[in-house]
Amino acid sequence: MSISDTRRGAVVDAFASGWRAPAPHAWDDLLHPEVVLEQPLLRDGRGRAVWHDAVARLLTFVPDLTGHVHGWAGDGDVLYVDVELTGTVGGRPYSVRAVDRLTLDEDGLITARRSFLDPTTLVTAIAARPCAWPAWWRSGLPPLAGRTSGDLAARVTTGLGAIRLLVGSTALVSPRVARRAVGLARAAEDDRGLFVRLFAARDAAFGAATLSSSPTASALGLRLGALCDLADVAAGLLARRRGMALAAAGFAALGGLVILSERPRRPPNR
Repeated sequence: MSISDTRRGAVVDAFASGWRAPAPHAWDDLLHPEVVLEQPLLRDGRGRAVWHDAVARLLTFVPDLTGHVHGWAGDGDVLYVDVELTGTVGGRPYSVRAVDRLTLDEDGLITARRSFLDPTTLVTAIAARPCAWPAWWRSGLPPLAGRTSGDLAARVTTGLGAIRLLVGSTALVSPRVARRAVGLARAAEDDRGLFVRLFAARDAAFGAATLSSSPTASALGLRLGALCDLADVAAGLLARRRGMALAAAGFAALGGLVILSERPRRPPNR
């Protein structure tokens, strides 16, 4: 299907206008009623209602969110739009660059949007800014939006990921708090927090992966976290710190149960 540059330019102008003053219905005249959406950190799905929900959640988390289109390119019925999103996360400025792949129909409506961006920068910014956590929680952005069903395994996975991210982020910011929590002696402070922060970075990374909206990344974070919990159990027992060993064992058991529950069952032998 051939679409003129004039029509493509009109679509880009309308797309950019929506980002200059974003609102859930700002793109309604541009989106096909059954538009297909694929977007990191947002819920994938079909239909304008999915987009309305995603934008509302984004604006709950970043009320001053805006976007600026830097450029675009077109090929047939496909547009590639370079957009930079900016706003305030945890009281500090934040920006991220993305490329949106827009598929158009003969009327110039967007039938599919696939966004390409690196979500790790936002996850890292949130983890490093504890004051952003309440807004993230209120927004219900994924993984929270993607795990609101009654699936117990999904809820346990979300809980484990959130706790890992919280513990890791806290230890990164304040190693002394982490030492006191596990009962380490003050003599251990001669490392200037190096070893505690190494542990913290590990836990924060596994927590962020477990909370990912990507099933593959989430499963990997869950499994690596469970393996490290087992190693922590052994370390706690060797150091004769039963409290630490029991806590790690609890996490390992929860992770193991979720992993086992998600394994495909073999069909019965006939």
